[in-house]
Amino acid sequence: MDERLAEEGEAPRLTIKRKMVLDVDNLFPMSSKVDPSKCRDEYLADAVKPYEKIVEEVERVVRRVHGSSLKGATGNMTVEEILFREMEMHDEDSDSDPKKHKKVISEEAKAAALDIMDILQIRYDDLIQDMRRVCINFQLEQLKFRMVVLREMWPGDPSVLPYRMFGWSVEDYFRRFEQPNTLYIDVMEMELSNAEMECLKFRMDLDEVLRLIDSILVDIKNNRDLCRYSMSDMLDTKIDIEEVLNRPRAKLLHEHDEMTLDLFQYKSGQRSAQADQKRRNLKALQVQQDYYDPIERRYLVNWTYSTMEQVNYSDDQQCQLLLDELNNVTKLIKEENYVFQCSNQKYYATIEEYKNRIYETQMTYDVDLETAENNVQITRNKLQKAKDDLKFYKEQIKVFHEKIAHVRELIAMEEAAEIARVAKLAESLLAGPKKGKGKDKAKGKGKGKDKK
Repeated sequence: MDERLAEEGEAPRLTIKRKMVLDVDNLFPMSSKVDPSKCRDEYLADAVKPYEKIVEEVERVVRRVHGSSLKGATGNMTVEEILFREMEMHDEDSDSDPKKHKKVISEEAKAAALDIMDILQIRYDDLIQDMRRVCINFQLEQLKFRMVVLREMWPGDPSVLPYRMFGWSVEDYFRRFEQPNTLYIDVMEMELSNAEMECLKFRMDLDEVLRLIDSILVDIKNNRDLCRYSMSDMLDTKIDIEEVLNRPRAKLLHEHDEMTLDLFQYKSGQRSAQADQKRRNLKALQVQQDYYDPIERRYLVNWTYSTMEQVNYSDDQQCQLLLDELNNVTKLIKEENYVFQCSNQKYYATIEEYKNRIYETQMTYDVDLETAENNVQITRNKLQKAKDDLKFYKEQIKVFHEKIAHVRELIAMEEAAEIARVAKLAESLLAGPKKGKGKDKAKGKGKGKDKK
């Protein structure tokens, strides 16, 4: 069909366009759930409609393209129609007179081409932005999927942790610090082992990473500013809550000390060495209660925990020795069973291999024997054919000699006839001039008589 169109003078670009449309339909088939009454353009328009973004620059250029500047001689033609008309005129001129110079493109077509370039540039910029968002979205989705798979590999459920313990958010920190006591931490340490606690902590970390990824995905899908939304969540996780809480307290204590000193000096009216000594003693006592006592209590608690862990470690070592011995025995039994199974499988495999090799050797021998017999028969047939051909060609030698002699006789006769014809022609040519001279003499005598 394409060849017929080309012979009739149809433009080749229409055929190329039709092929491109067919390739697009094959590469991106429509879903079976789509209404069959809708074409591809209607379906894509309905699907993309919620995500369309109006670009003022494109509207301005389109209005300028379809404005009055392109009307008049071209009527209400669009930019594409103007360019298509110029291309057709150029093709007609080239076909009618190949030696004619190329037609100059009109000013309307030049303006339309510039406007189309502006539109394409804006479209390419938007397309690059959309492709960038799609690529980032794809990478984040892949990362999220891997993080979810990694999270599910670890045991435990972070939802059992009270007050979102191990959470990164500042709100979670404040919610925990607002509690009147830390009894829930002691309960968790008693109910869960260190390994389980580490698993829950790791899973909570993965949940927080997934929360940040979801925040970035929402910003990318909604085309929002990352610095105003998801980036604030990331900065929220970097805040050191202990520093935030301790800094105002130290400042308040310093102000309290200064105000107490000022009040004491104001009431006493003077600063005595005894008052300064009392103030220094109170300050030292305050430092002792605020700093040294908590350190001492933590040391005692840690020493108690350390002693208990040492006892537990000693018991675990004894149990571990028994478990190791039991595991060694179990391992030996499994190894013996495994060796026995491997030996049997190896024997069976070796026997089957030998059977297969014998069968393959037999089949190869049969095939080679059959091939050899066929080759022998073919050689015999060729030898017999060669003998028959030799006999036939020997018989043909005599016939060839007779034909050669006959042809030579014919050639000799033709040469003799040709020689006779040439000789006769030469005699006729020699006799012709003599007769001409006699006629001229007779004519001269007749003219003389007439004059007399």
